[in-house]
Amino acid sequence: MVVFKFVGFPSSGPVPEGLVNVAATLQVAVSSPDELRGRPELLTPEKMNLAPKKQLTFKLIEEPWNYYALPEAPGQPRFVKVKLTVVGIWRVTDHFDAEGNPMYTLNTGINGGPATREEIEAAWKASFDRA
Repeated sequence: MVVFKFVGFPSSGPVPEGLVNVAATLQVAVSSPDELRGRPELLTPEKMNLAPKKQLTFKLIEEPWNYYALPEAPGQPRFVKVKLTVVGIWRVTDHFDAEGNPMYTLNTGINGGPATREEIEAAWKASFDRA
């Protein structure tokens, strides 16, 4: 289940032109070894929302932009960028997915907007520098 909500930017500074921010709650299961699995069950979205959860601490390792080229159209951006930002992670306790895998709820922000040719070129170069 994915729940989306369009949210505004903080009023403490200017909003980057054309940038969009969407808040989303993702509920996912992670394929796991047998020792981490539990009794398989099929949870409805309502039961998943009410299931007990434990908040986990996490450390950001990398949060890259993803870039996409669009067909050329007058007055429209040629390139767009999108980035998923995780805000919180919770482990669903005492419940497992239909295959017995542990389940998690992630609160996220999805940011996106137009990208410049310079951003695309810099990202392209950086991808080769990491390889």
